[in-house]
Amino acid sequence: MPGLKDNSHAEDAAAITTAISTIYHNISLLRDLNPRDEVNTLFSELVSICIRPYHPTVVSNVLSSLKTKAAHIRELCSSAEGALERHWAKRMLRFDEKLEPEPLRSFPYYSNYVDLCNLECNAIIAVTSHTPKQIAFIGSGPLPLTSFCVADRFLHARIHNVDRDADAIALSKELAKRHGYPNMTFAHEDAADCASLWEFDVVSVAALVGMSADEKAVILSGVARRMRKGALLCVRSAHSLRALLYPVVAPETLLETGMLELVVEIHPWNHVVNSILLLRVL
Repeated sequence: MPGLKDNSHAEDAAAITTAISTIYHNISLLRDLNPRDEVNTLFSELVSICIRPYHPTVVSNVLSSLKTKAAHIRELCSSAEGALERHWAKRMLRFDEKLEPEPLRSFPYYSNYVDLCNLECNAIIAVTSHTPKQIAFIGSGPLPLTSFCVADRFLHARIHNVDRDADAIALSKELAKRHGYPNMTFAHEDAADCASLWEFDVVSVAALVGMSADEKAVILSGVARRMRKGALLCVRSAHSLRALLYPVVAPETLLETGMLELVVEIHPWNHVVNSILLLRVL
């Protein structure tokens, strides 16, 4: 009975659209996005709705209905994530390690970072014949948990952190020093202008580097152009309604450059929000 199914999908899409629109409206009314109960609750509700599995028709209808709001929703999510990471980076620098022996684990989404990083590291190991020794992370932010997780997996690798925000680099450098990550280097650079990436076995690009598909395509093409042949480019993307939280990177837009081949594509359906694209430089 396709008619009944169509009606059910339409009703589901309408209910989801209304719920997300209400959350979006309430977020837009906030005086700022600094972490506090009100902010945390609204974004937790938004994420909870967006990471659930839905029928493709429902997803298509919701995204179509929210087309004019989607870019601003992602911008709000980006700003809130940045504020959350800055807040916790500064808080972790004040921790007394005698009272809090593992302060990094106190970050509310620590397990999400670890699980996403494990997916990425396992994918890298699956397609390479050697453990990477030089890894760059572009868009590392003030709280470089991804870099810390990678350093824990690849103990002898140098992790090079790049961010366009000087304050973020200063905070992350101090955190690395305090928490015992000596094999890390840092650079205050924009992703579009960062120096040669020829020496790196793997270059990872954060999900929030480039907030539109066109911007990301230009940035990622520029990054690939500065990498050596055979090196891996790890890109974070999104799928389904998670596209309201993070920008989507379509693999075909990267393959069209003729510089990259897709070797692994991962789309989690659990609490790990980001998709993963692993590409090899040709």
